[in-house]
Amino acid sequence: MSRRILQVGCAAIVLAAAVAAIAPTAAQKHVPLPPEQPASRGGEFLAAEAPAAGIAMRPRIGAGPGAPEIIASPRPAATTAAATARPPLTPLPLKIAPGADPTPGAATPSADDADLPLLGEGERPAGDGALVTVVPRAKPERPGRRRFPSYVAGEGDPPLEVMVGQMLMVGFQGDDVDQPGPQRIARHIEAGRLGGVIFFRQNVKSEAAVKRLTHLFRASAPPGLPVLIAVDQEGGHVQRLNTEVGFPDTPSAKRVAARGEAAAKRIYTRLARDLAEWGFNVNLAPVVDLGNQRDNPIIAKLGRAFSGDPATIASYASLFVEAHRDAGVLTALKHFPGHGSSRGDTHKGFVDVSYSWTETELTPYRDLVAENMVDMVMVAHVHLAKYGPGGLPASLSEPMIEGLLRGNIGFNGVVMSDDLEMGAIRKLGSPIRIAKQAILAGNDILVYAGGAAGRGDLVGELQARLQVAARDPVFAARIKDSYHRVMTMKAKLPGE
Repeated sequence: MSRRILQVGCAAIVLAAAVAAIAPTAAQKHVPLPPEQPASRGGEFLAAEAPAAGIAMRPRIGAGPGAPEIIASPRPAATTAAATARPPLTPLPLKIAPGADPTPGAATPSADDADLPLLGEGERPAGDGALVTVVPRAKPERPGRRRFPSYVAGEGDPPLEVMVGQMLMVGFQGDDVDQPGPQRIARHIEAGRLGGVIFFRQNVKSEAAVKRLTHLFRASAPPGLPVLIAVDQEGGHVQRLNTEVGFPDTPSAKRVAARGEAAAKRIYTRLARDLAEWGFNVNLAPVVDLGNQRDNPIIAKLGRAFSGDPATIASYASLFVEAHRDAGVLTALKHFPGHGSSRGDTHKGFVDVSYSWTETELTPYRDLVAENMVDMVMVAHVHLAKYGPGGLPASLSEPMIEGLLRGNIGFNGVVMSDDLEMGAIRKLGSPIRIAKQAILAGNDILVYAGGAAGRGDLVGELQARLQVAARDPVFAARIKDSYHRVMTMKAKLPGE
């Protein structure tokens, strides 16, 4: 009998031990699971934060093989397979108490954009002037981009964020799709916050890498909001794509004109087709400045002008534009109202052409506008006293853009600024703080060579400032006008 009792007791002890091994204790039952930690800056990590956070990676949709995407779900460095297999986070609604400031300690921005704080990707101005921090949302596992109607003039207006976004063209840091700069650009495009991107030499590693990048940006664009992918590919000294990466060499404008019109057609037809093949849909050319000032450091000395004769310039520029249109690539005449008579370089600082500029420099613009051979006009940072009150450069002058270019010459298309981070603009203040002035002057697209460098987020800052500035009805109307001009032009792109 005692032996039987001993056997039963042992069995009970073994059973109790097994239950204890698989069941949580009473204390464990009441310990809540740690909440998902929100990713920084609106649900997405910055480049500098990624390594420390131990971020999960997966191929980005539309980015080509091997292109990773930063996922907004941080995990510890020593994680288990079971922990990483959890389902995506459930999107959380944005909850804001009536009248409450959702960003404790943040000052309410004033209507004066000079007082605005710098905001991140995950912040946006609310209608009452408060700054709203958007709760991060999980990225879908399958394609789930925001869908926009094909907004064109007369067919309604999208959210303000989208209209502002179509007015921005920025550069980026990086030369392949797996880097933080291009990834940030792609996210902005995908959200409708950015309508254009520009490549410089630093972004060109190889033909394959450039094509991966242009494909990523195109694939990120929501339906109805095609992205402008631009490059300065004039020929000669100004070629971001060169023979080192397999792009055919293009002669300078001066050399092309010396070969004659038949040669120009062949050269520019090949150039435009190659650009389209590499994924570009904007070439920031041709130069229509006069080249008759031999001491001009930025135009004549570099052979960037076709000629010193306005009629010859217009003729070759027309061939350039026509070849690009045939290939589905938009162009931009530059540098209005004329940089050929300058004795300085606006990349470095203030340039005054008041005593050297002549009305003849407008002739190519008049001729090409009359022939409907203009997609866009880029405005220079040169100062011309007659049209630049208070010492303003042409790019910030309403009399220059709205008065001379639109009113006098009759151009109703897209006007874009030269790079607003050049020396001539930095002398006047922060490029971000003068964005409002550039729009009020008549620019439809603001160009910034930076935009996705290291830690900063120029697009997010511009979005925040311009949306707050749009509380002014006059400024809001200017944004709408520019948006419709940009979208009317984009509707001409192949497949759009």
